[in-house]
Amino acid sequence: MASFLESAEPLIISPGMIADPFSDGENMRVRVGVMTDGEWVWQLAWADYVALHRIAPPQDFLDHVKELDFTAPEIPVDRLMEIIEALGLPLE
Repeated sequence: MASFLESAEPLIISPGMIADPFSDGENMRVRVGVMTDGEWVWQLAWADYVALHRIAPPQDFLDHVKELDFTAPEIPVDRLMEIIEALGLPLE
């Protein structure tokens, strides 16, 4: 699951990291980014939550990923642009 979450199409990626909300450790950090498989959109940190803490995404998302055989699909550029516009993400 973590591999799927981090291998999908990035909409925004930051070189920085933020504090891990599921850890008491001051040095525990998670990645910052927004990912999509063309249908769902999620924070890249979810890959870290799954890998580090075994926290599962919502069941509807798990079912969706199983239907894709845990393989993130190729997404046409026009679909990516639709998602970016719908989310109000910057293009530059």
